[in-house]
Amino acid sequence: LDKILYLLYCSFFERVEDEVSKYARILYNRLQKAWQMRILSTMMVGYAGFYLIRQNVFLALRDIQQEFHFSDLDYGLIISVFNLLYGISKGMVGIVSDRCNARYFMAIGLFFACLANLCLVFCHDMRTLIVLCAANAIFQSMGWPACAKLLTHWFTRQELGTKWAVWNMSQQLGSLAMYACGAFAIYKCNWRIMFLIPSVLGLGVVAFIFARLRDTPESIGLPTINNECCDEAGGSFKDFLMAKVYKNPRIWLVCMANFCLYFVRMALISWAPKFLSEYKGNIKMAAVTHTAIYEIAGMIGGLVAGRLSDQTGDRGKISMIFMSCVTIAVWSLWRLPSGTPLAQFLVMMCIGFFISGPQILIGVAASDFASKKAAGAATGLTGIVGYMGGTLAGLGLGYVLQHWGWNHFFMLLLSVSAF
Repeated sequence: LDKILYLLYCSFFERVEDEVSKYARILYNRLQKAWQMRILSTMMVGYAGFYLIRQNVFLALRDIQQEFHFSDLDYGLIISVFNLLYGISKGMVGIVSDRCNARYFMAIGLFFACLANLCLVFCHDMRTLIVLCAANAIFQSMGWPACAKLLTHWFTRQELGTKWAVWNMSQQLGSLAMYACGAFAIYKCNWRIMFLIPSVLGLGVVAFIFARLRDTPESIGLPTINNECCDEAGGSFKDFLMAKVYKNPRIWLVCMANFCLYFVRMALISWAPKFLSEYKGNIKMAAVTHTAIYEIAGMIGGLVAGRLSDQTGDRGKISMIFMSCVTIAVWSLWRLPSGTPLAQFLVMMCIGFFISGPQILIGVAASDFASKKAAGAATGLTGIVGYMGGTLAGLGLGYVLQHWGWNHFFMLLLSVSAF
């Protein structure tokens, strides 16, 4: 009888324990999902803040050029300085970000970028303009590596493409908010408003990041996510970086692709408002509108590319298809006649849709190849090489435009895009 009672007792408490464990796991999973959504939404708002005070430099340049009376070559020089310093800084801080708390890292970068951007309101000469744009670029570089680290630590590899695409929408959202400020500035005929309002809004985003962001799941007592990533134990961190990033041929292949992609992407972001208003005869407000639709379409294109890459598991093939479509769309933008605003509007929409896909998937692929332990360093390295392409798109295309005009400008752009 004692044995029977003991077995019944054990059986009863085993069932109770199983039920408690089941509900505990459910609650734990819900808590984990809630934190994942919180981190993702905070990253989106935070990185939108970076773009809010980045794209305004390029949008305001045409009006600044008219006020300061500098040449197209000087126009390209400013773009190149910004892109070069951003790319170099992105690679350097990428290594640091892997070993820092992403919450503080991202907030500090945005805070000082906002201060540099705010000082542009009081700029009255080209030298000061270049110095402040350089400072903005350096602190801007602290955003992307921090987000790359957060994404690889908070989400599994199987969902990383989709989640990366969702987060990447922050770039378009920040750009659209900036274009709204730009439209208001054009209405008021004062380019300084393009720097004042975004800077104030960006400081509010800094407080939002600091309040809501957390570094890793482990830092708040949650289990490690993404265990399938290969984070080999043993050896120093330097050895790990050399093996996974700097001596990894797949990372360098991604870097080459990013060079060509950013040449095309930064050329379109930096020069499209000027091209549409000068060469295609659009008024300034229409040029801003066309550039804004580029960003809206980019949100959709990025989501489509990220989802397709997760489903197929082939990020390279999806990127190649999207980039081929970009080449066709850029050719169409060049050959469209003046006085066709609707067609230009649709072409800019197509370019935005297709170019966001490869931009997202290059970052995801670099993280895949390097593992989450070196995600910041890998995306930082691809960023350096990518923004070298962006630098060439500024000064190089400025030189081509000043000496040979828009036709040669687009011939070079198409050659890089097709490559």
